[in-house]
Amino acid sequence: MEFIGTLKGCVATRSGETANGKWERRQYLVEEVATWPRKMVFEIADGEMGRYKEWDSLIGKNVCVRFGIDAREYNGKWFNDIAAWSIRGCDPEPPKNEQ
Repeated sequence: MEFIGTLKGCVATRSGETANGKWERRQYLVEEVATWPRKMVFEIADGEMGRYKEWDSLIGKNVCVRFGIDAREYNGKWFNDIAAWSIRGCDPEPPKNEQ
């Protein structure tokens, strides 16, 4: 799936350590360029950690975010995970005629 909008910034960072080593995850907010914009928070995992600086340089710019959605259960409640695998600069789509 793809979401096109303005990258607003990093909204949260989580980190920890397991038997496999240290890990870090960041959440970013992106907002559509539209009359009634939708927003989406997505997460990027440690495997892409070397690219955080590259993605931080896109804050305030228009981006195309490619992502996957998965759900998980925790203590009887369900949560959606939105994990991005690609973020690149792009031009927003021209507004569609709303009739």
